[in-house]
Amino acid sequence: MEGLKKFVWDFGKVPIKNGSKPRKITLTLKNMGGVPAEWRFKMPNDSEIKMEKWADPGKPTEEQAFETHILNKKIFVIEPKTGMLNPGEQIDCSVFYYPKEVMKHHLNVFFQISNGKPLLLTFEGQTLHRRAQLQMLKHTY
Repeated sequence: MEGLKKFVWDFGKVPIKNGSKPRKITLTLKNMGGVPAEWRFKMPNDSEIKMEKWADPGKPTEEQAFETHILNKKIFVIEPKTGMLNPGEQIDCSVFYYPKEVMKHHLNVFFQISNGKPLLLTFEGQTLHRRAQLQMLKHTY
């Protein structure tokens, strides 16, 4: 990951509520070149290889366990994750942060354009207790 351009996308602090709506960041991709371009977001589990039942994967690190937890809970969701743009075409991609559990979340994701250097995106967000929202409002006034 060294040598890659890094970008942090901070979704901020979101109070947890029943039926809470996700926080959304929209990214518009446009092909400014003269040839078609394939692009994709690569999540940490996109390259996992299915292990044979007899194989022992070993104990995951704390960071790997945290990533797996975030991926399984679908805390961060990207729509769409892959695509093809012809010259002059554009598309909006949405990244959602779902406030499902009270804690800080972060996830490293790669963005790759075919035959280009990948970018490292770090998604960050924090889910707060519902009462924290009231405390935040009280301090505002």
